[in-house]
Amino acid sequence: MTFAIKLQAGFFKTILYYLTVEPGLIIMLSQENQEDNESGRLVIQDEDLLSVSITRRNMTCGELEIITRDKIYIGKLSNQPDLEKAVQVFTDEFGDKFNYQE
Repeated sequence: MTFAIKLQAGFFKTILYYLTVEPGLIIMLSQENQEDNESGRLVIQDEDLLSVSITRRNMTCGELEIITRDKIYIGKLSNQPDLEKAVQVFTDEFGDKFNYQE
C-alpha cells in the first residue's frame, strides 16, 4: 500500500514522499530531488523500527511519527481515506510497534 506524505526535512521545510508498506519494510521515495540523499529513497526494516505512531489532528489530517534506532521521521498524511487505510495497514504489518491516537 502506498501513501502520499509530507516528511519534515527541517524546521520550516517539508518534502513530498510516497510511503509504501511492504512485509517487514517501510519504503519512502522522494517526489523531489534531494541534495543530501542522492537516491531520495529511505528504507526502514522491521528490525530497525522501534515504533510507528499516527495521531489524528483533525477530521482529515494525521501526523505520522516513525522512530528507528538511528532517526525519528515526522510527517503528515493529509488525505482522510489514506489516514484510515494507513491505520489498518500499519496495524496489520507492525502490530505492537504501531500506535494510533485520536
